[in-house]
This record gives sequence, C-alpha cells and structure tokens, in this order.
Amino acid sequence: MTKKIVMQVESEYGEILQQTVAVIKQARVNVARQLNVGENAAYWEIGKMLHERKLDSKHGNSVVRRNMKNIMYDIVTPLKKCYGA
Repeated sequence: MTKKIVMQVESEYGEILQQTVAVIKQARVNVARQLNVGENAAYWEIGKMLHERKLDSKHGNSVVRRNMKNIMYDIVTPLKKCYGA
C-alpha cells in the first residue's frame, strides 16, 4: 500500500515539475519578446532622429558614420566583454 502512495506522489510531483518548467519557459519567451519590442522601438527612434538631423545638417552622412562608431565603442564593445562575445 505504501508503494502505491509513493508512486502516486512521485507521479503528481512529476506533473507539478513539468508545469513549473513550462511556466518558466513561457515567462522567458515573453520577456524575450518584450525586450525585442523595446529594442526595435529604440532603434527606430534612433534612426528617425539621425535621419531628421542629417536632413537638417550640412554634414550629411558623416554625422551618422561618426555616431555609429561611437555607439560601437561605447555600447557594443562593453556588452561583448560582459557577455564574452
């Protein structure tokens, strides 16, 4: 009789574990989607701002190129070091 109870408890535990893992995985997917949405909005805003400034400026593409070099140095390079990329 105790074997039957233990088997039932183990079976229930396995089900609870599967549900828990599924919730965590779904939460990770949701976070990744929201991060992607926010990142895309930021890139869109930056592109819009640079485009408008380029039109108003007599410097043209040089401003965009310089900006991109600074972004690579100031933002991307530290991220690569942080994440080992």
